[in-house]
Amino acid sequence: MNELSKFLSFLQDKKNHTTRLYLVTRTLKQHIHAQARIPNKYEYTCYTINTDQLIQNELFNLFLEKAEYCANEDKYQIENYSIVTDDSEKKILTYEKKEQISSFMRIVDIDIKNSSELPSVRDLSAISDKLWAYIIEISIKNEVIFGLRKMSPSKVLVSEKKNAIAANFKLKEKSLVISHDQSIVFDKRLDAFYADDKFFIIQKNNFEEIVGLESEYRDAAKQAADKIMKSPKISLNFNLIDAIENKNRFIRKLAKVKDKIDNIGTTRIQKMQETATLFKLSFNIKSGKIIIDDENELDIVIKLLDDYYLLSQQTGKKYEASVKKEI
Repeated sequence: MNELSKFLSFLQDKKNHTTRLYLVTRTLKQHIHAQARIPNKYEYTCYTINTDQLIQNELFNLFLEKAEYCANEDKYQIENYSIVTDDSEKKILTYEKKEQISSFMRIVDIDIKNSSELPSVRDLSAISDKLWAYIIEISIKNEVIFGLRKMSPSKVLVSEKKNAIAANFKLKEKSLVISHDQSIVFDKRLDAFYADDKFFIIQKNNFEEIVGLESEYRDAAKQAADKIMKSPKISLNFNLIDAIENKNRFIRKLAKVKDKIDNIGTTRIQKMQETATLFKLSFNIKSGKIIIDDENELDIVIKLLDDYYLLSQQTGKKYEASVKKEI
């Protein structure tokens, strides 16, 4: 039985549950620039929203369906979260380092517990351009579990939007007419569960975006790039900042090795050269400095710093390993 299975027993008590929906907006904190390299620079605001019984039933059934599917050990296995993971879709990742996402955690650990004090949605158009995510709360007796889903402003249809035309299709008239209603489209997916102070991640990229980790990684990658450009042991001969900001390359990889760049010295470069020779990699050294002429060579250097290339002491086989567990 995996960790998600225990939630199914109380979710299957369909008669005694309470379902609530919350909308979350994200904005830059006051006086903070969008490019500022500081943690927790965004402010999240949680709103309550009234829902009728039909919507509550739909949200609960979605929740139950996803929980049952993810708790199936034949389909998923549970592993600890890592910045860089393999591409397997049959994994649920657990995340507990809440201090890194403290701005977002205030919502589920403080705000929702005091939901009577939260603002309530009275006009969707007032928040539609800032919508960031929605949260489903299921409570049964003393148990509470949350479901999170990334949300884009395009899912909200309001007639006041300047870049869109809101219309309804009238079946009787078989015609489109201008709509003055406000509506939200919910797709039947969830990106993560949250219970017992732990996230269970279904869609990694969306989860990282929701809680702010994606932004933190981008800032960490820029810091790593700055270290590379200033390192006396590295000669960089292409525009790394462009690769990060305009091409979105190397963000997670650089974030993962940011602190390892500080340890590049003569001994480490020698070890990297030995590994590169063993694995027949393009790794250039001149006058004691690592030479990086293009993105492919940078990728190799990052992987060498991350011990990506491994040799089995038992079989002599060579491996590429982006995910490792240190013991």
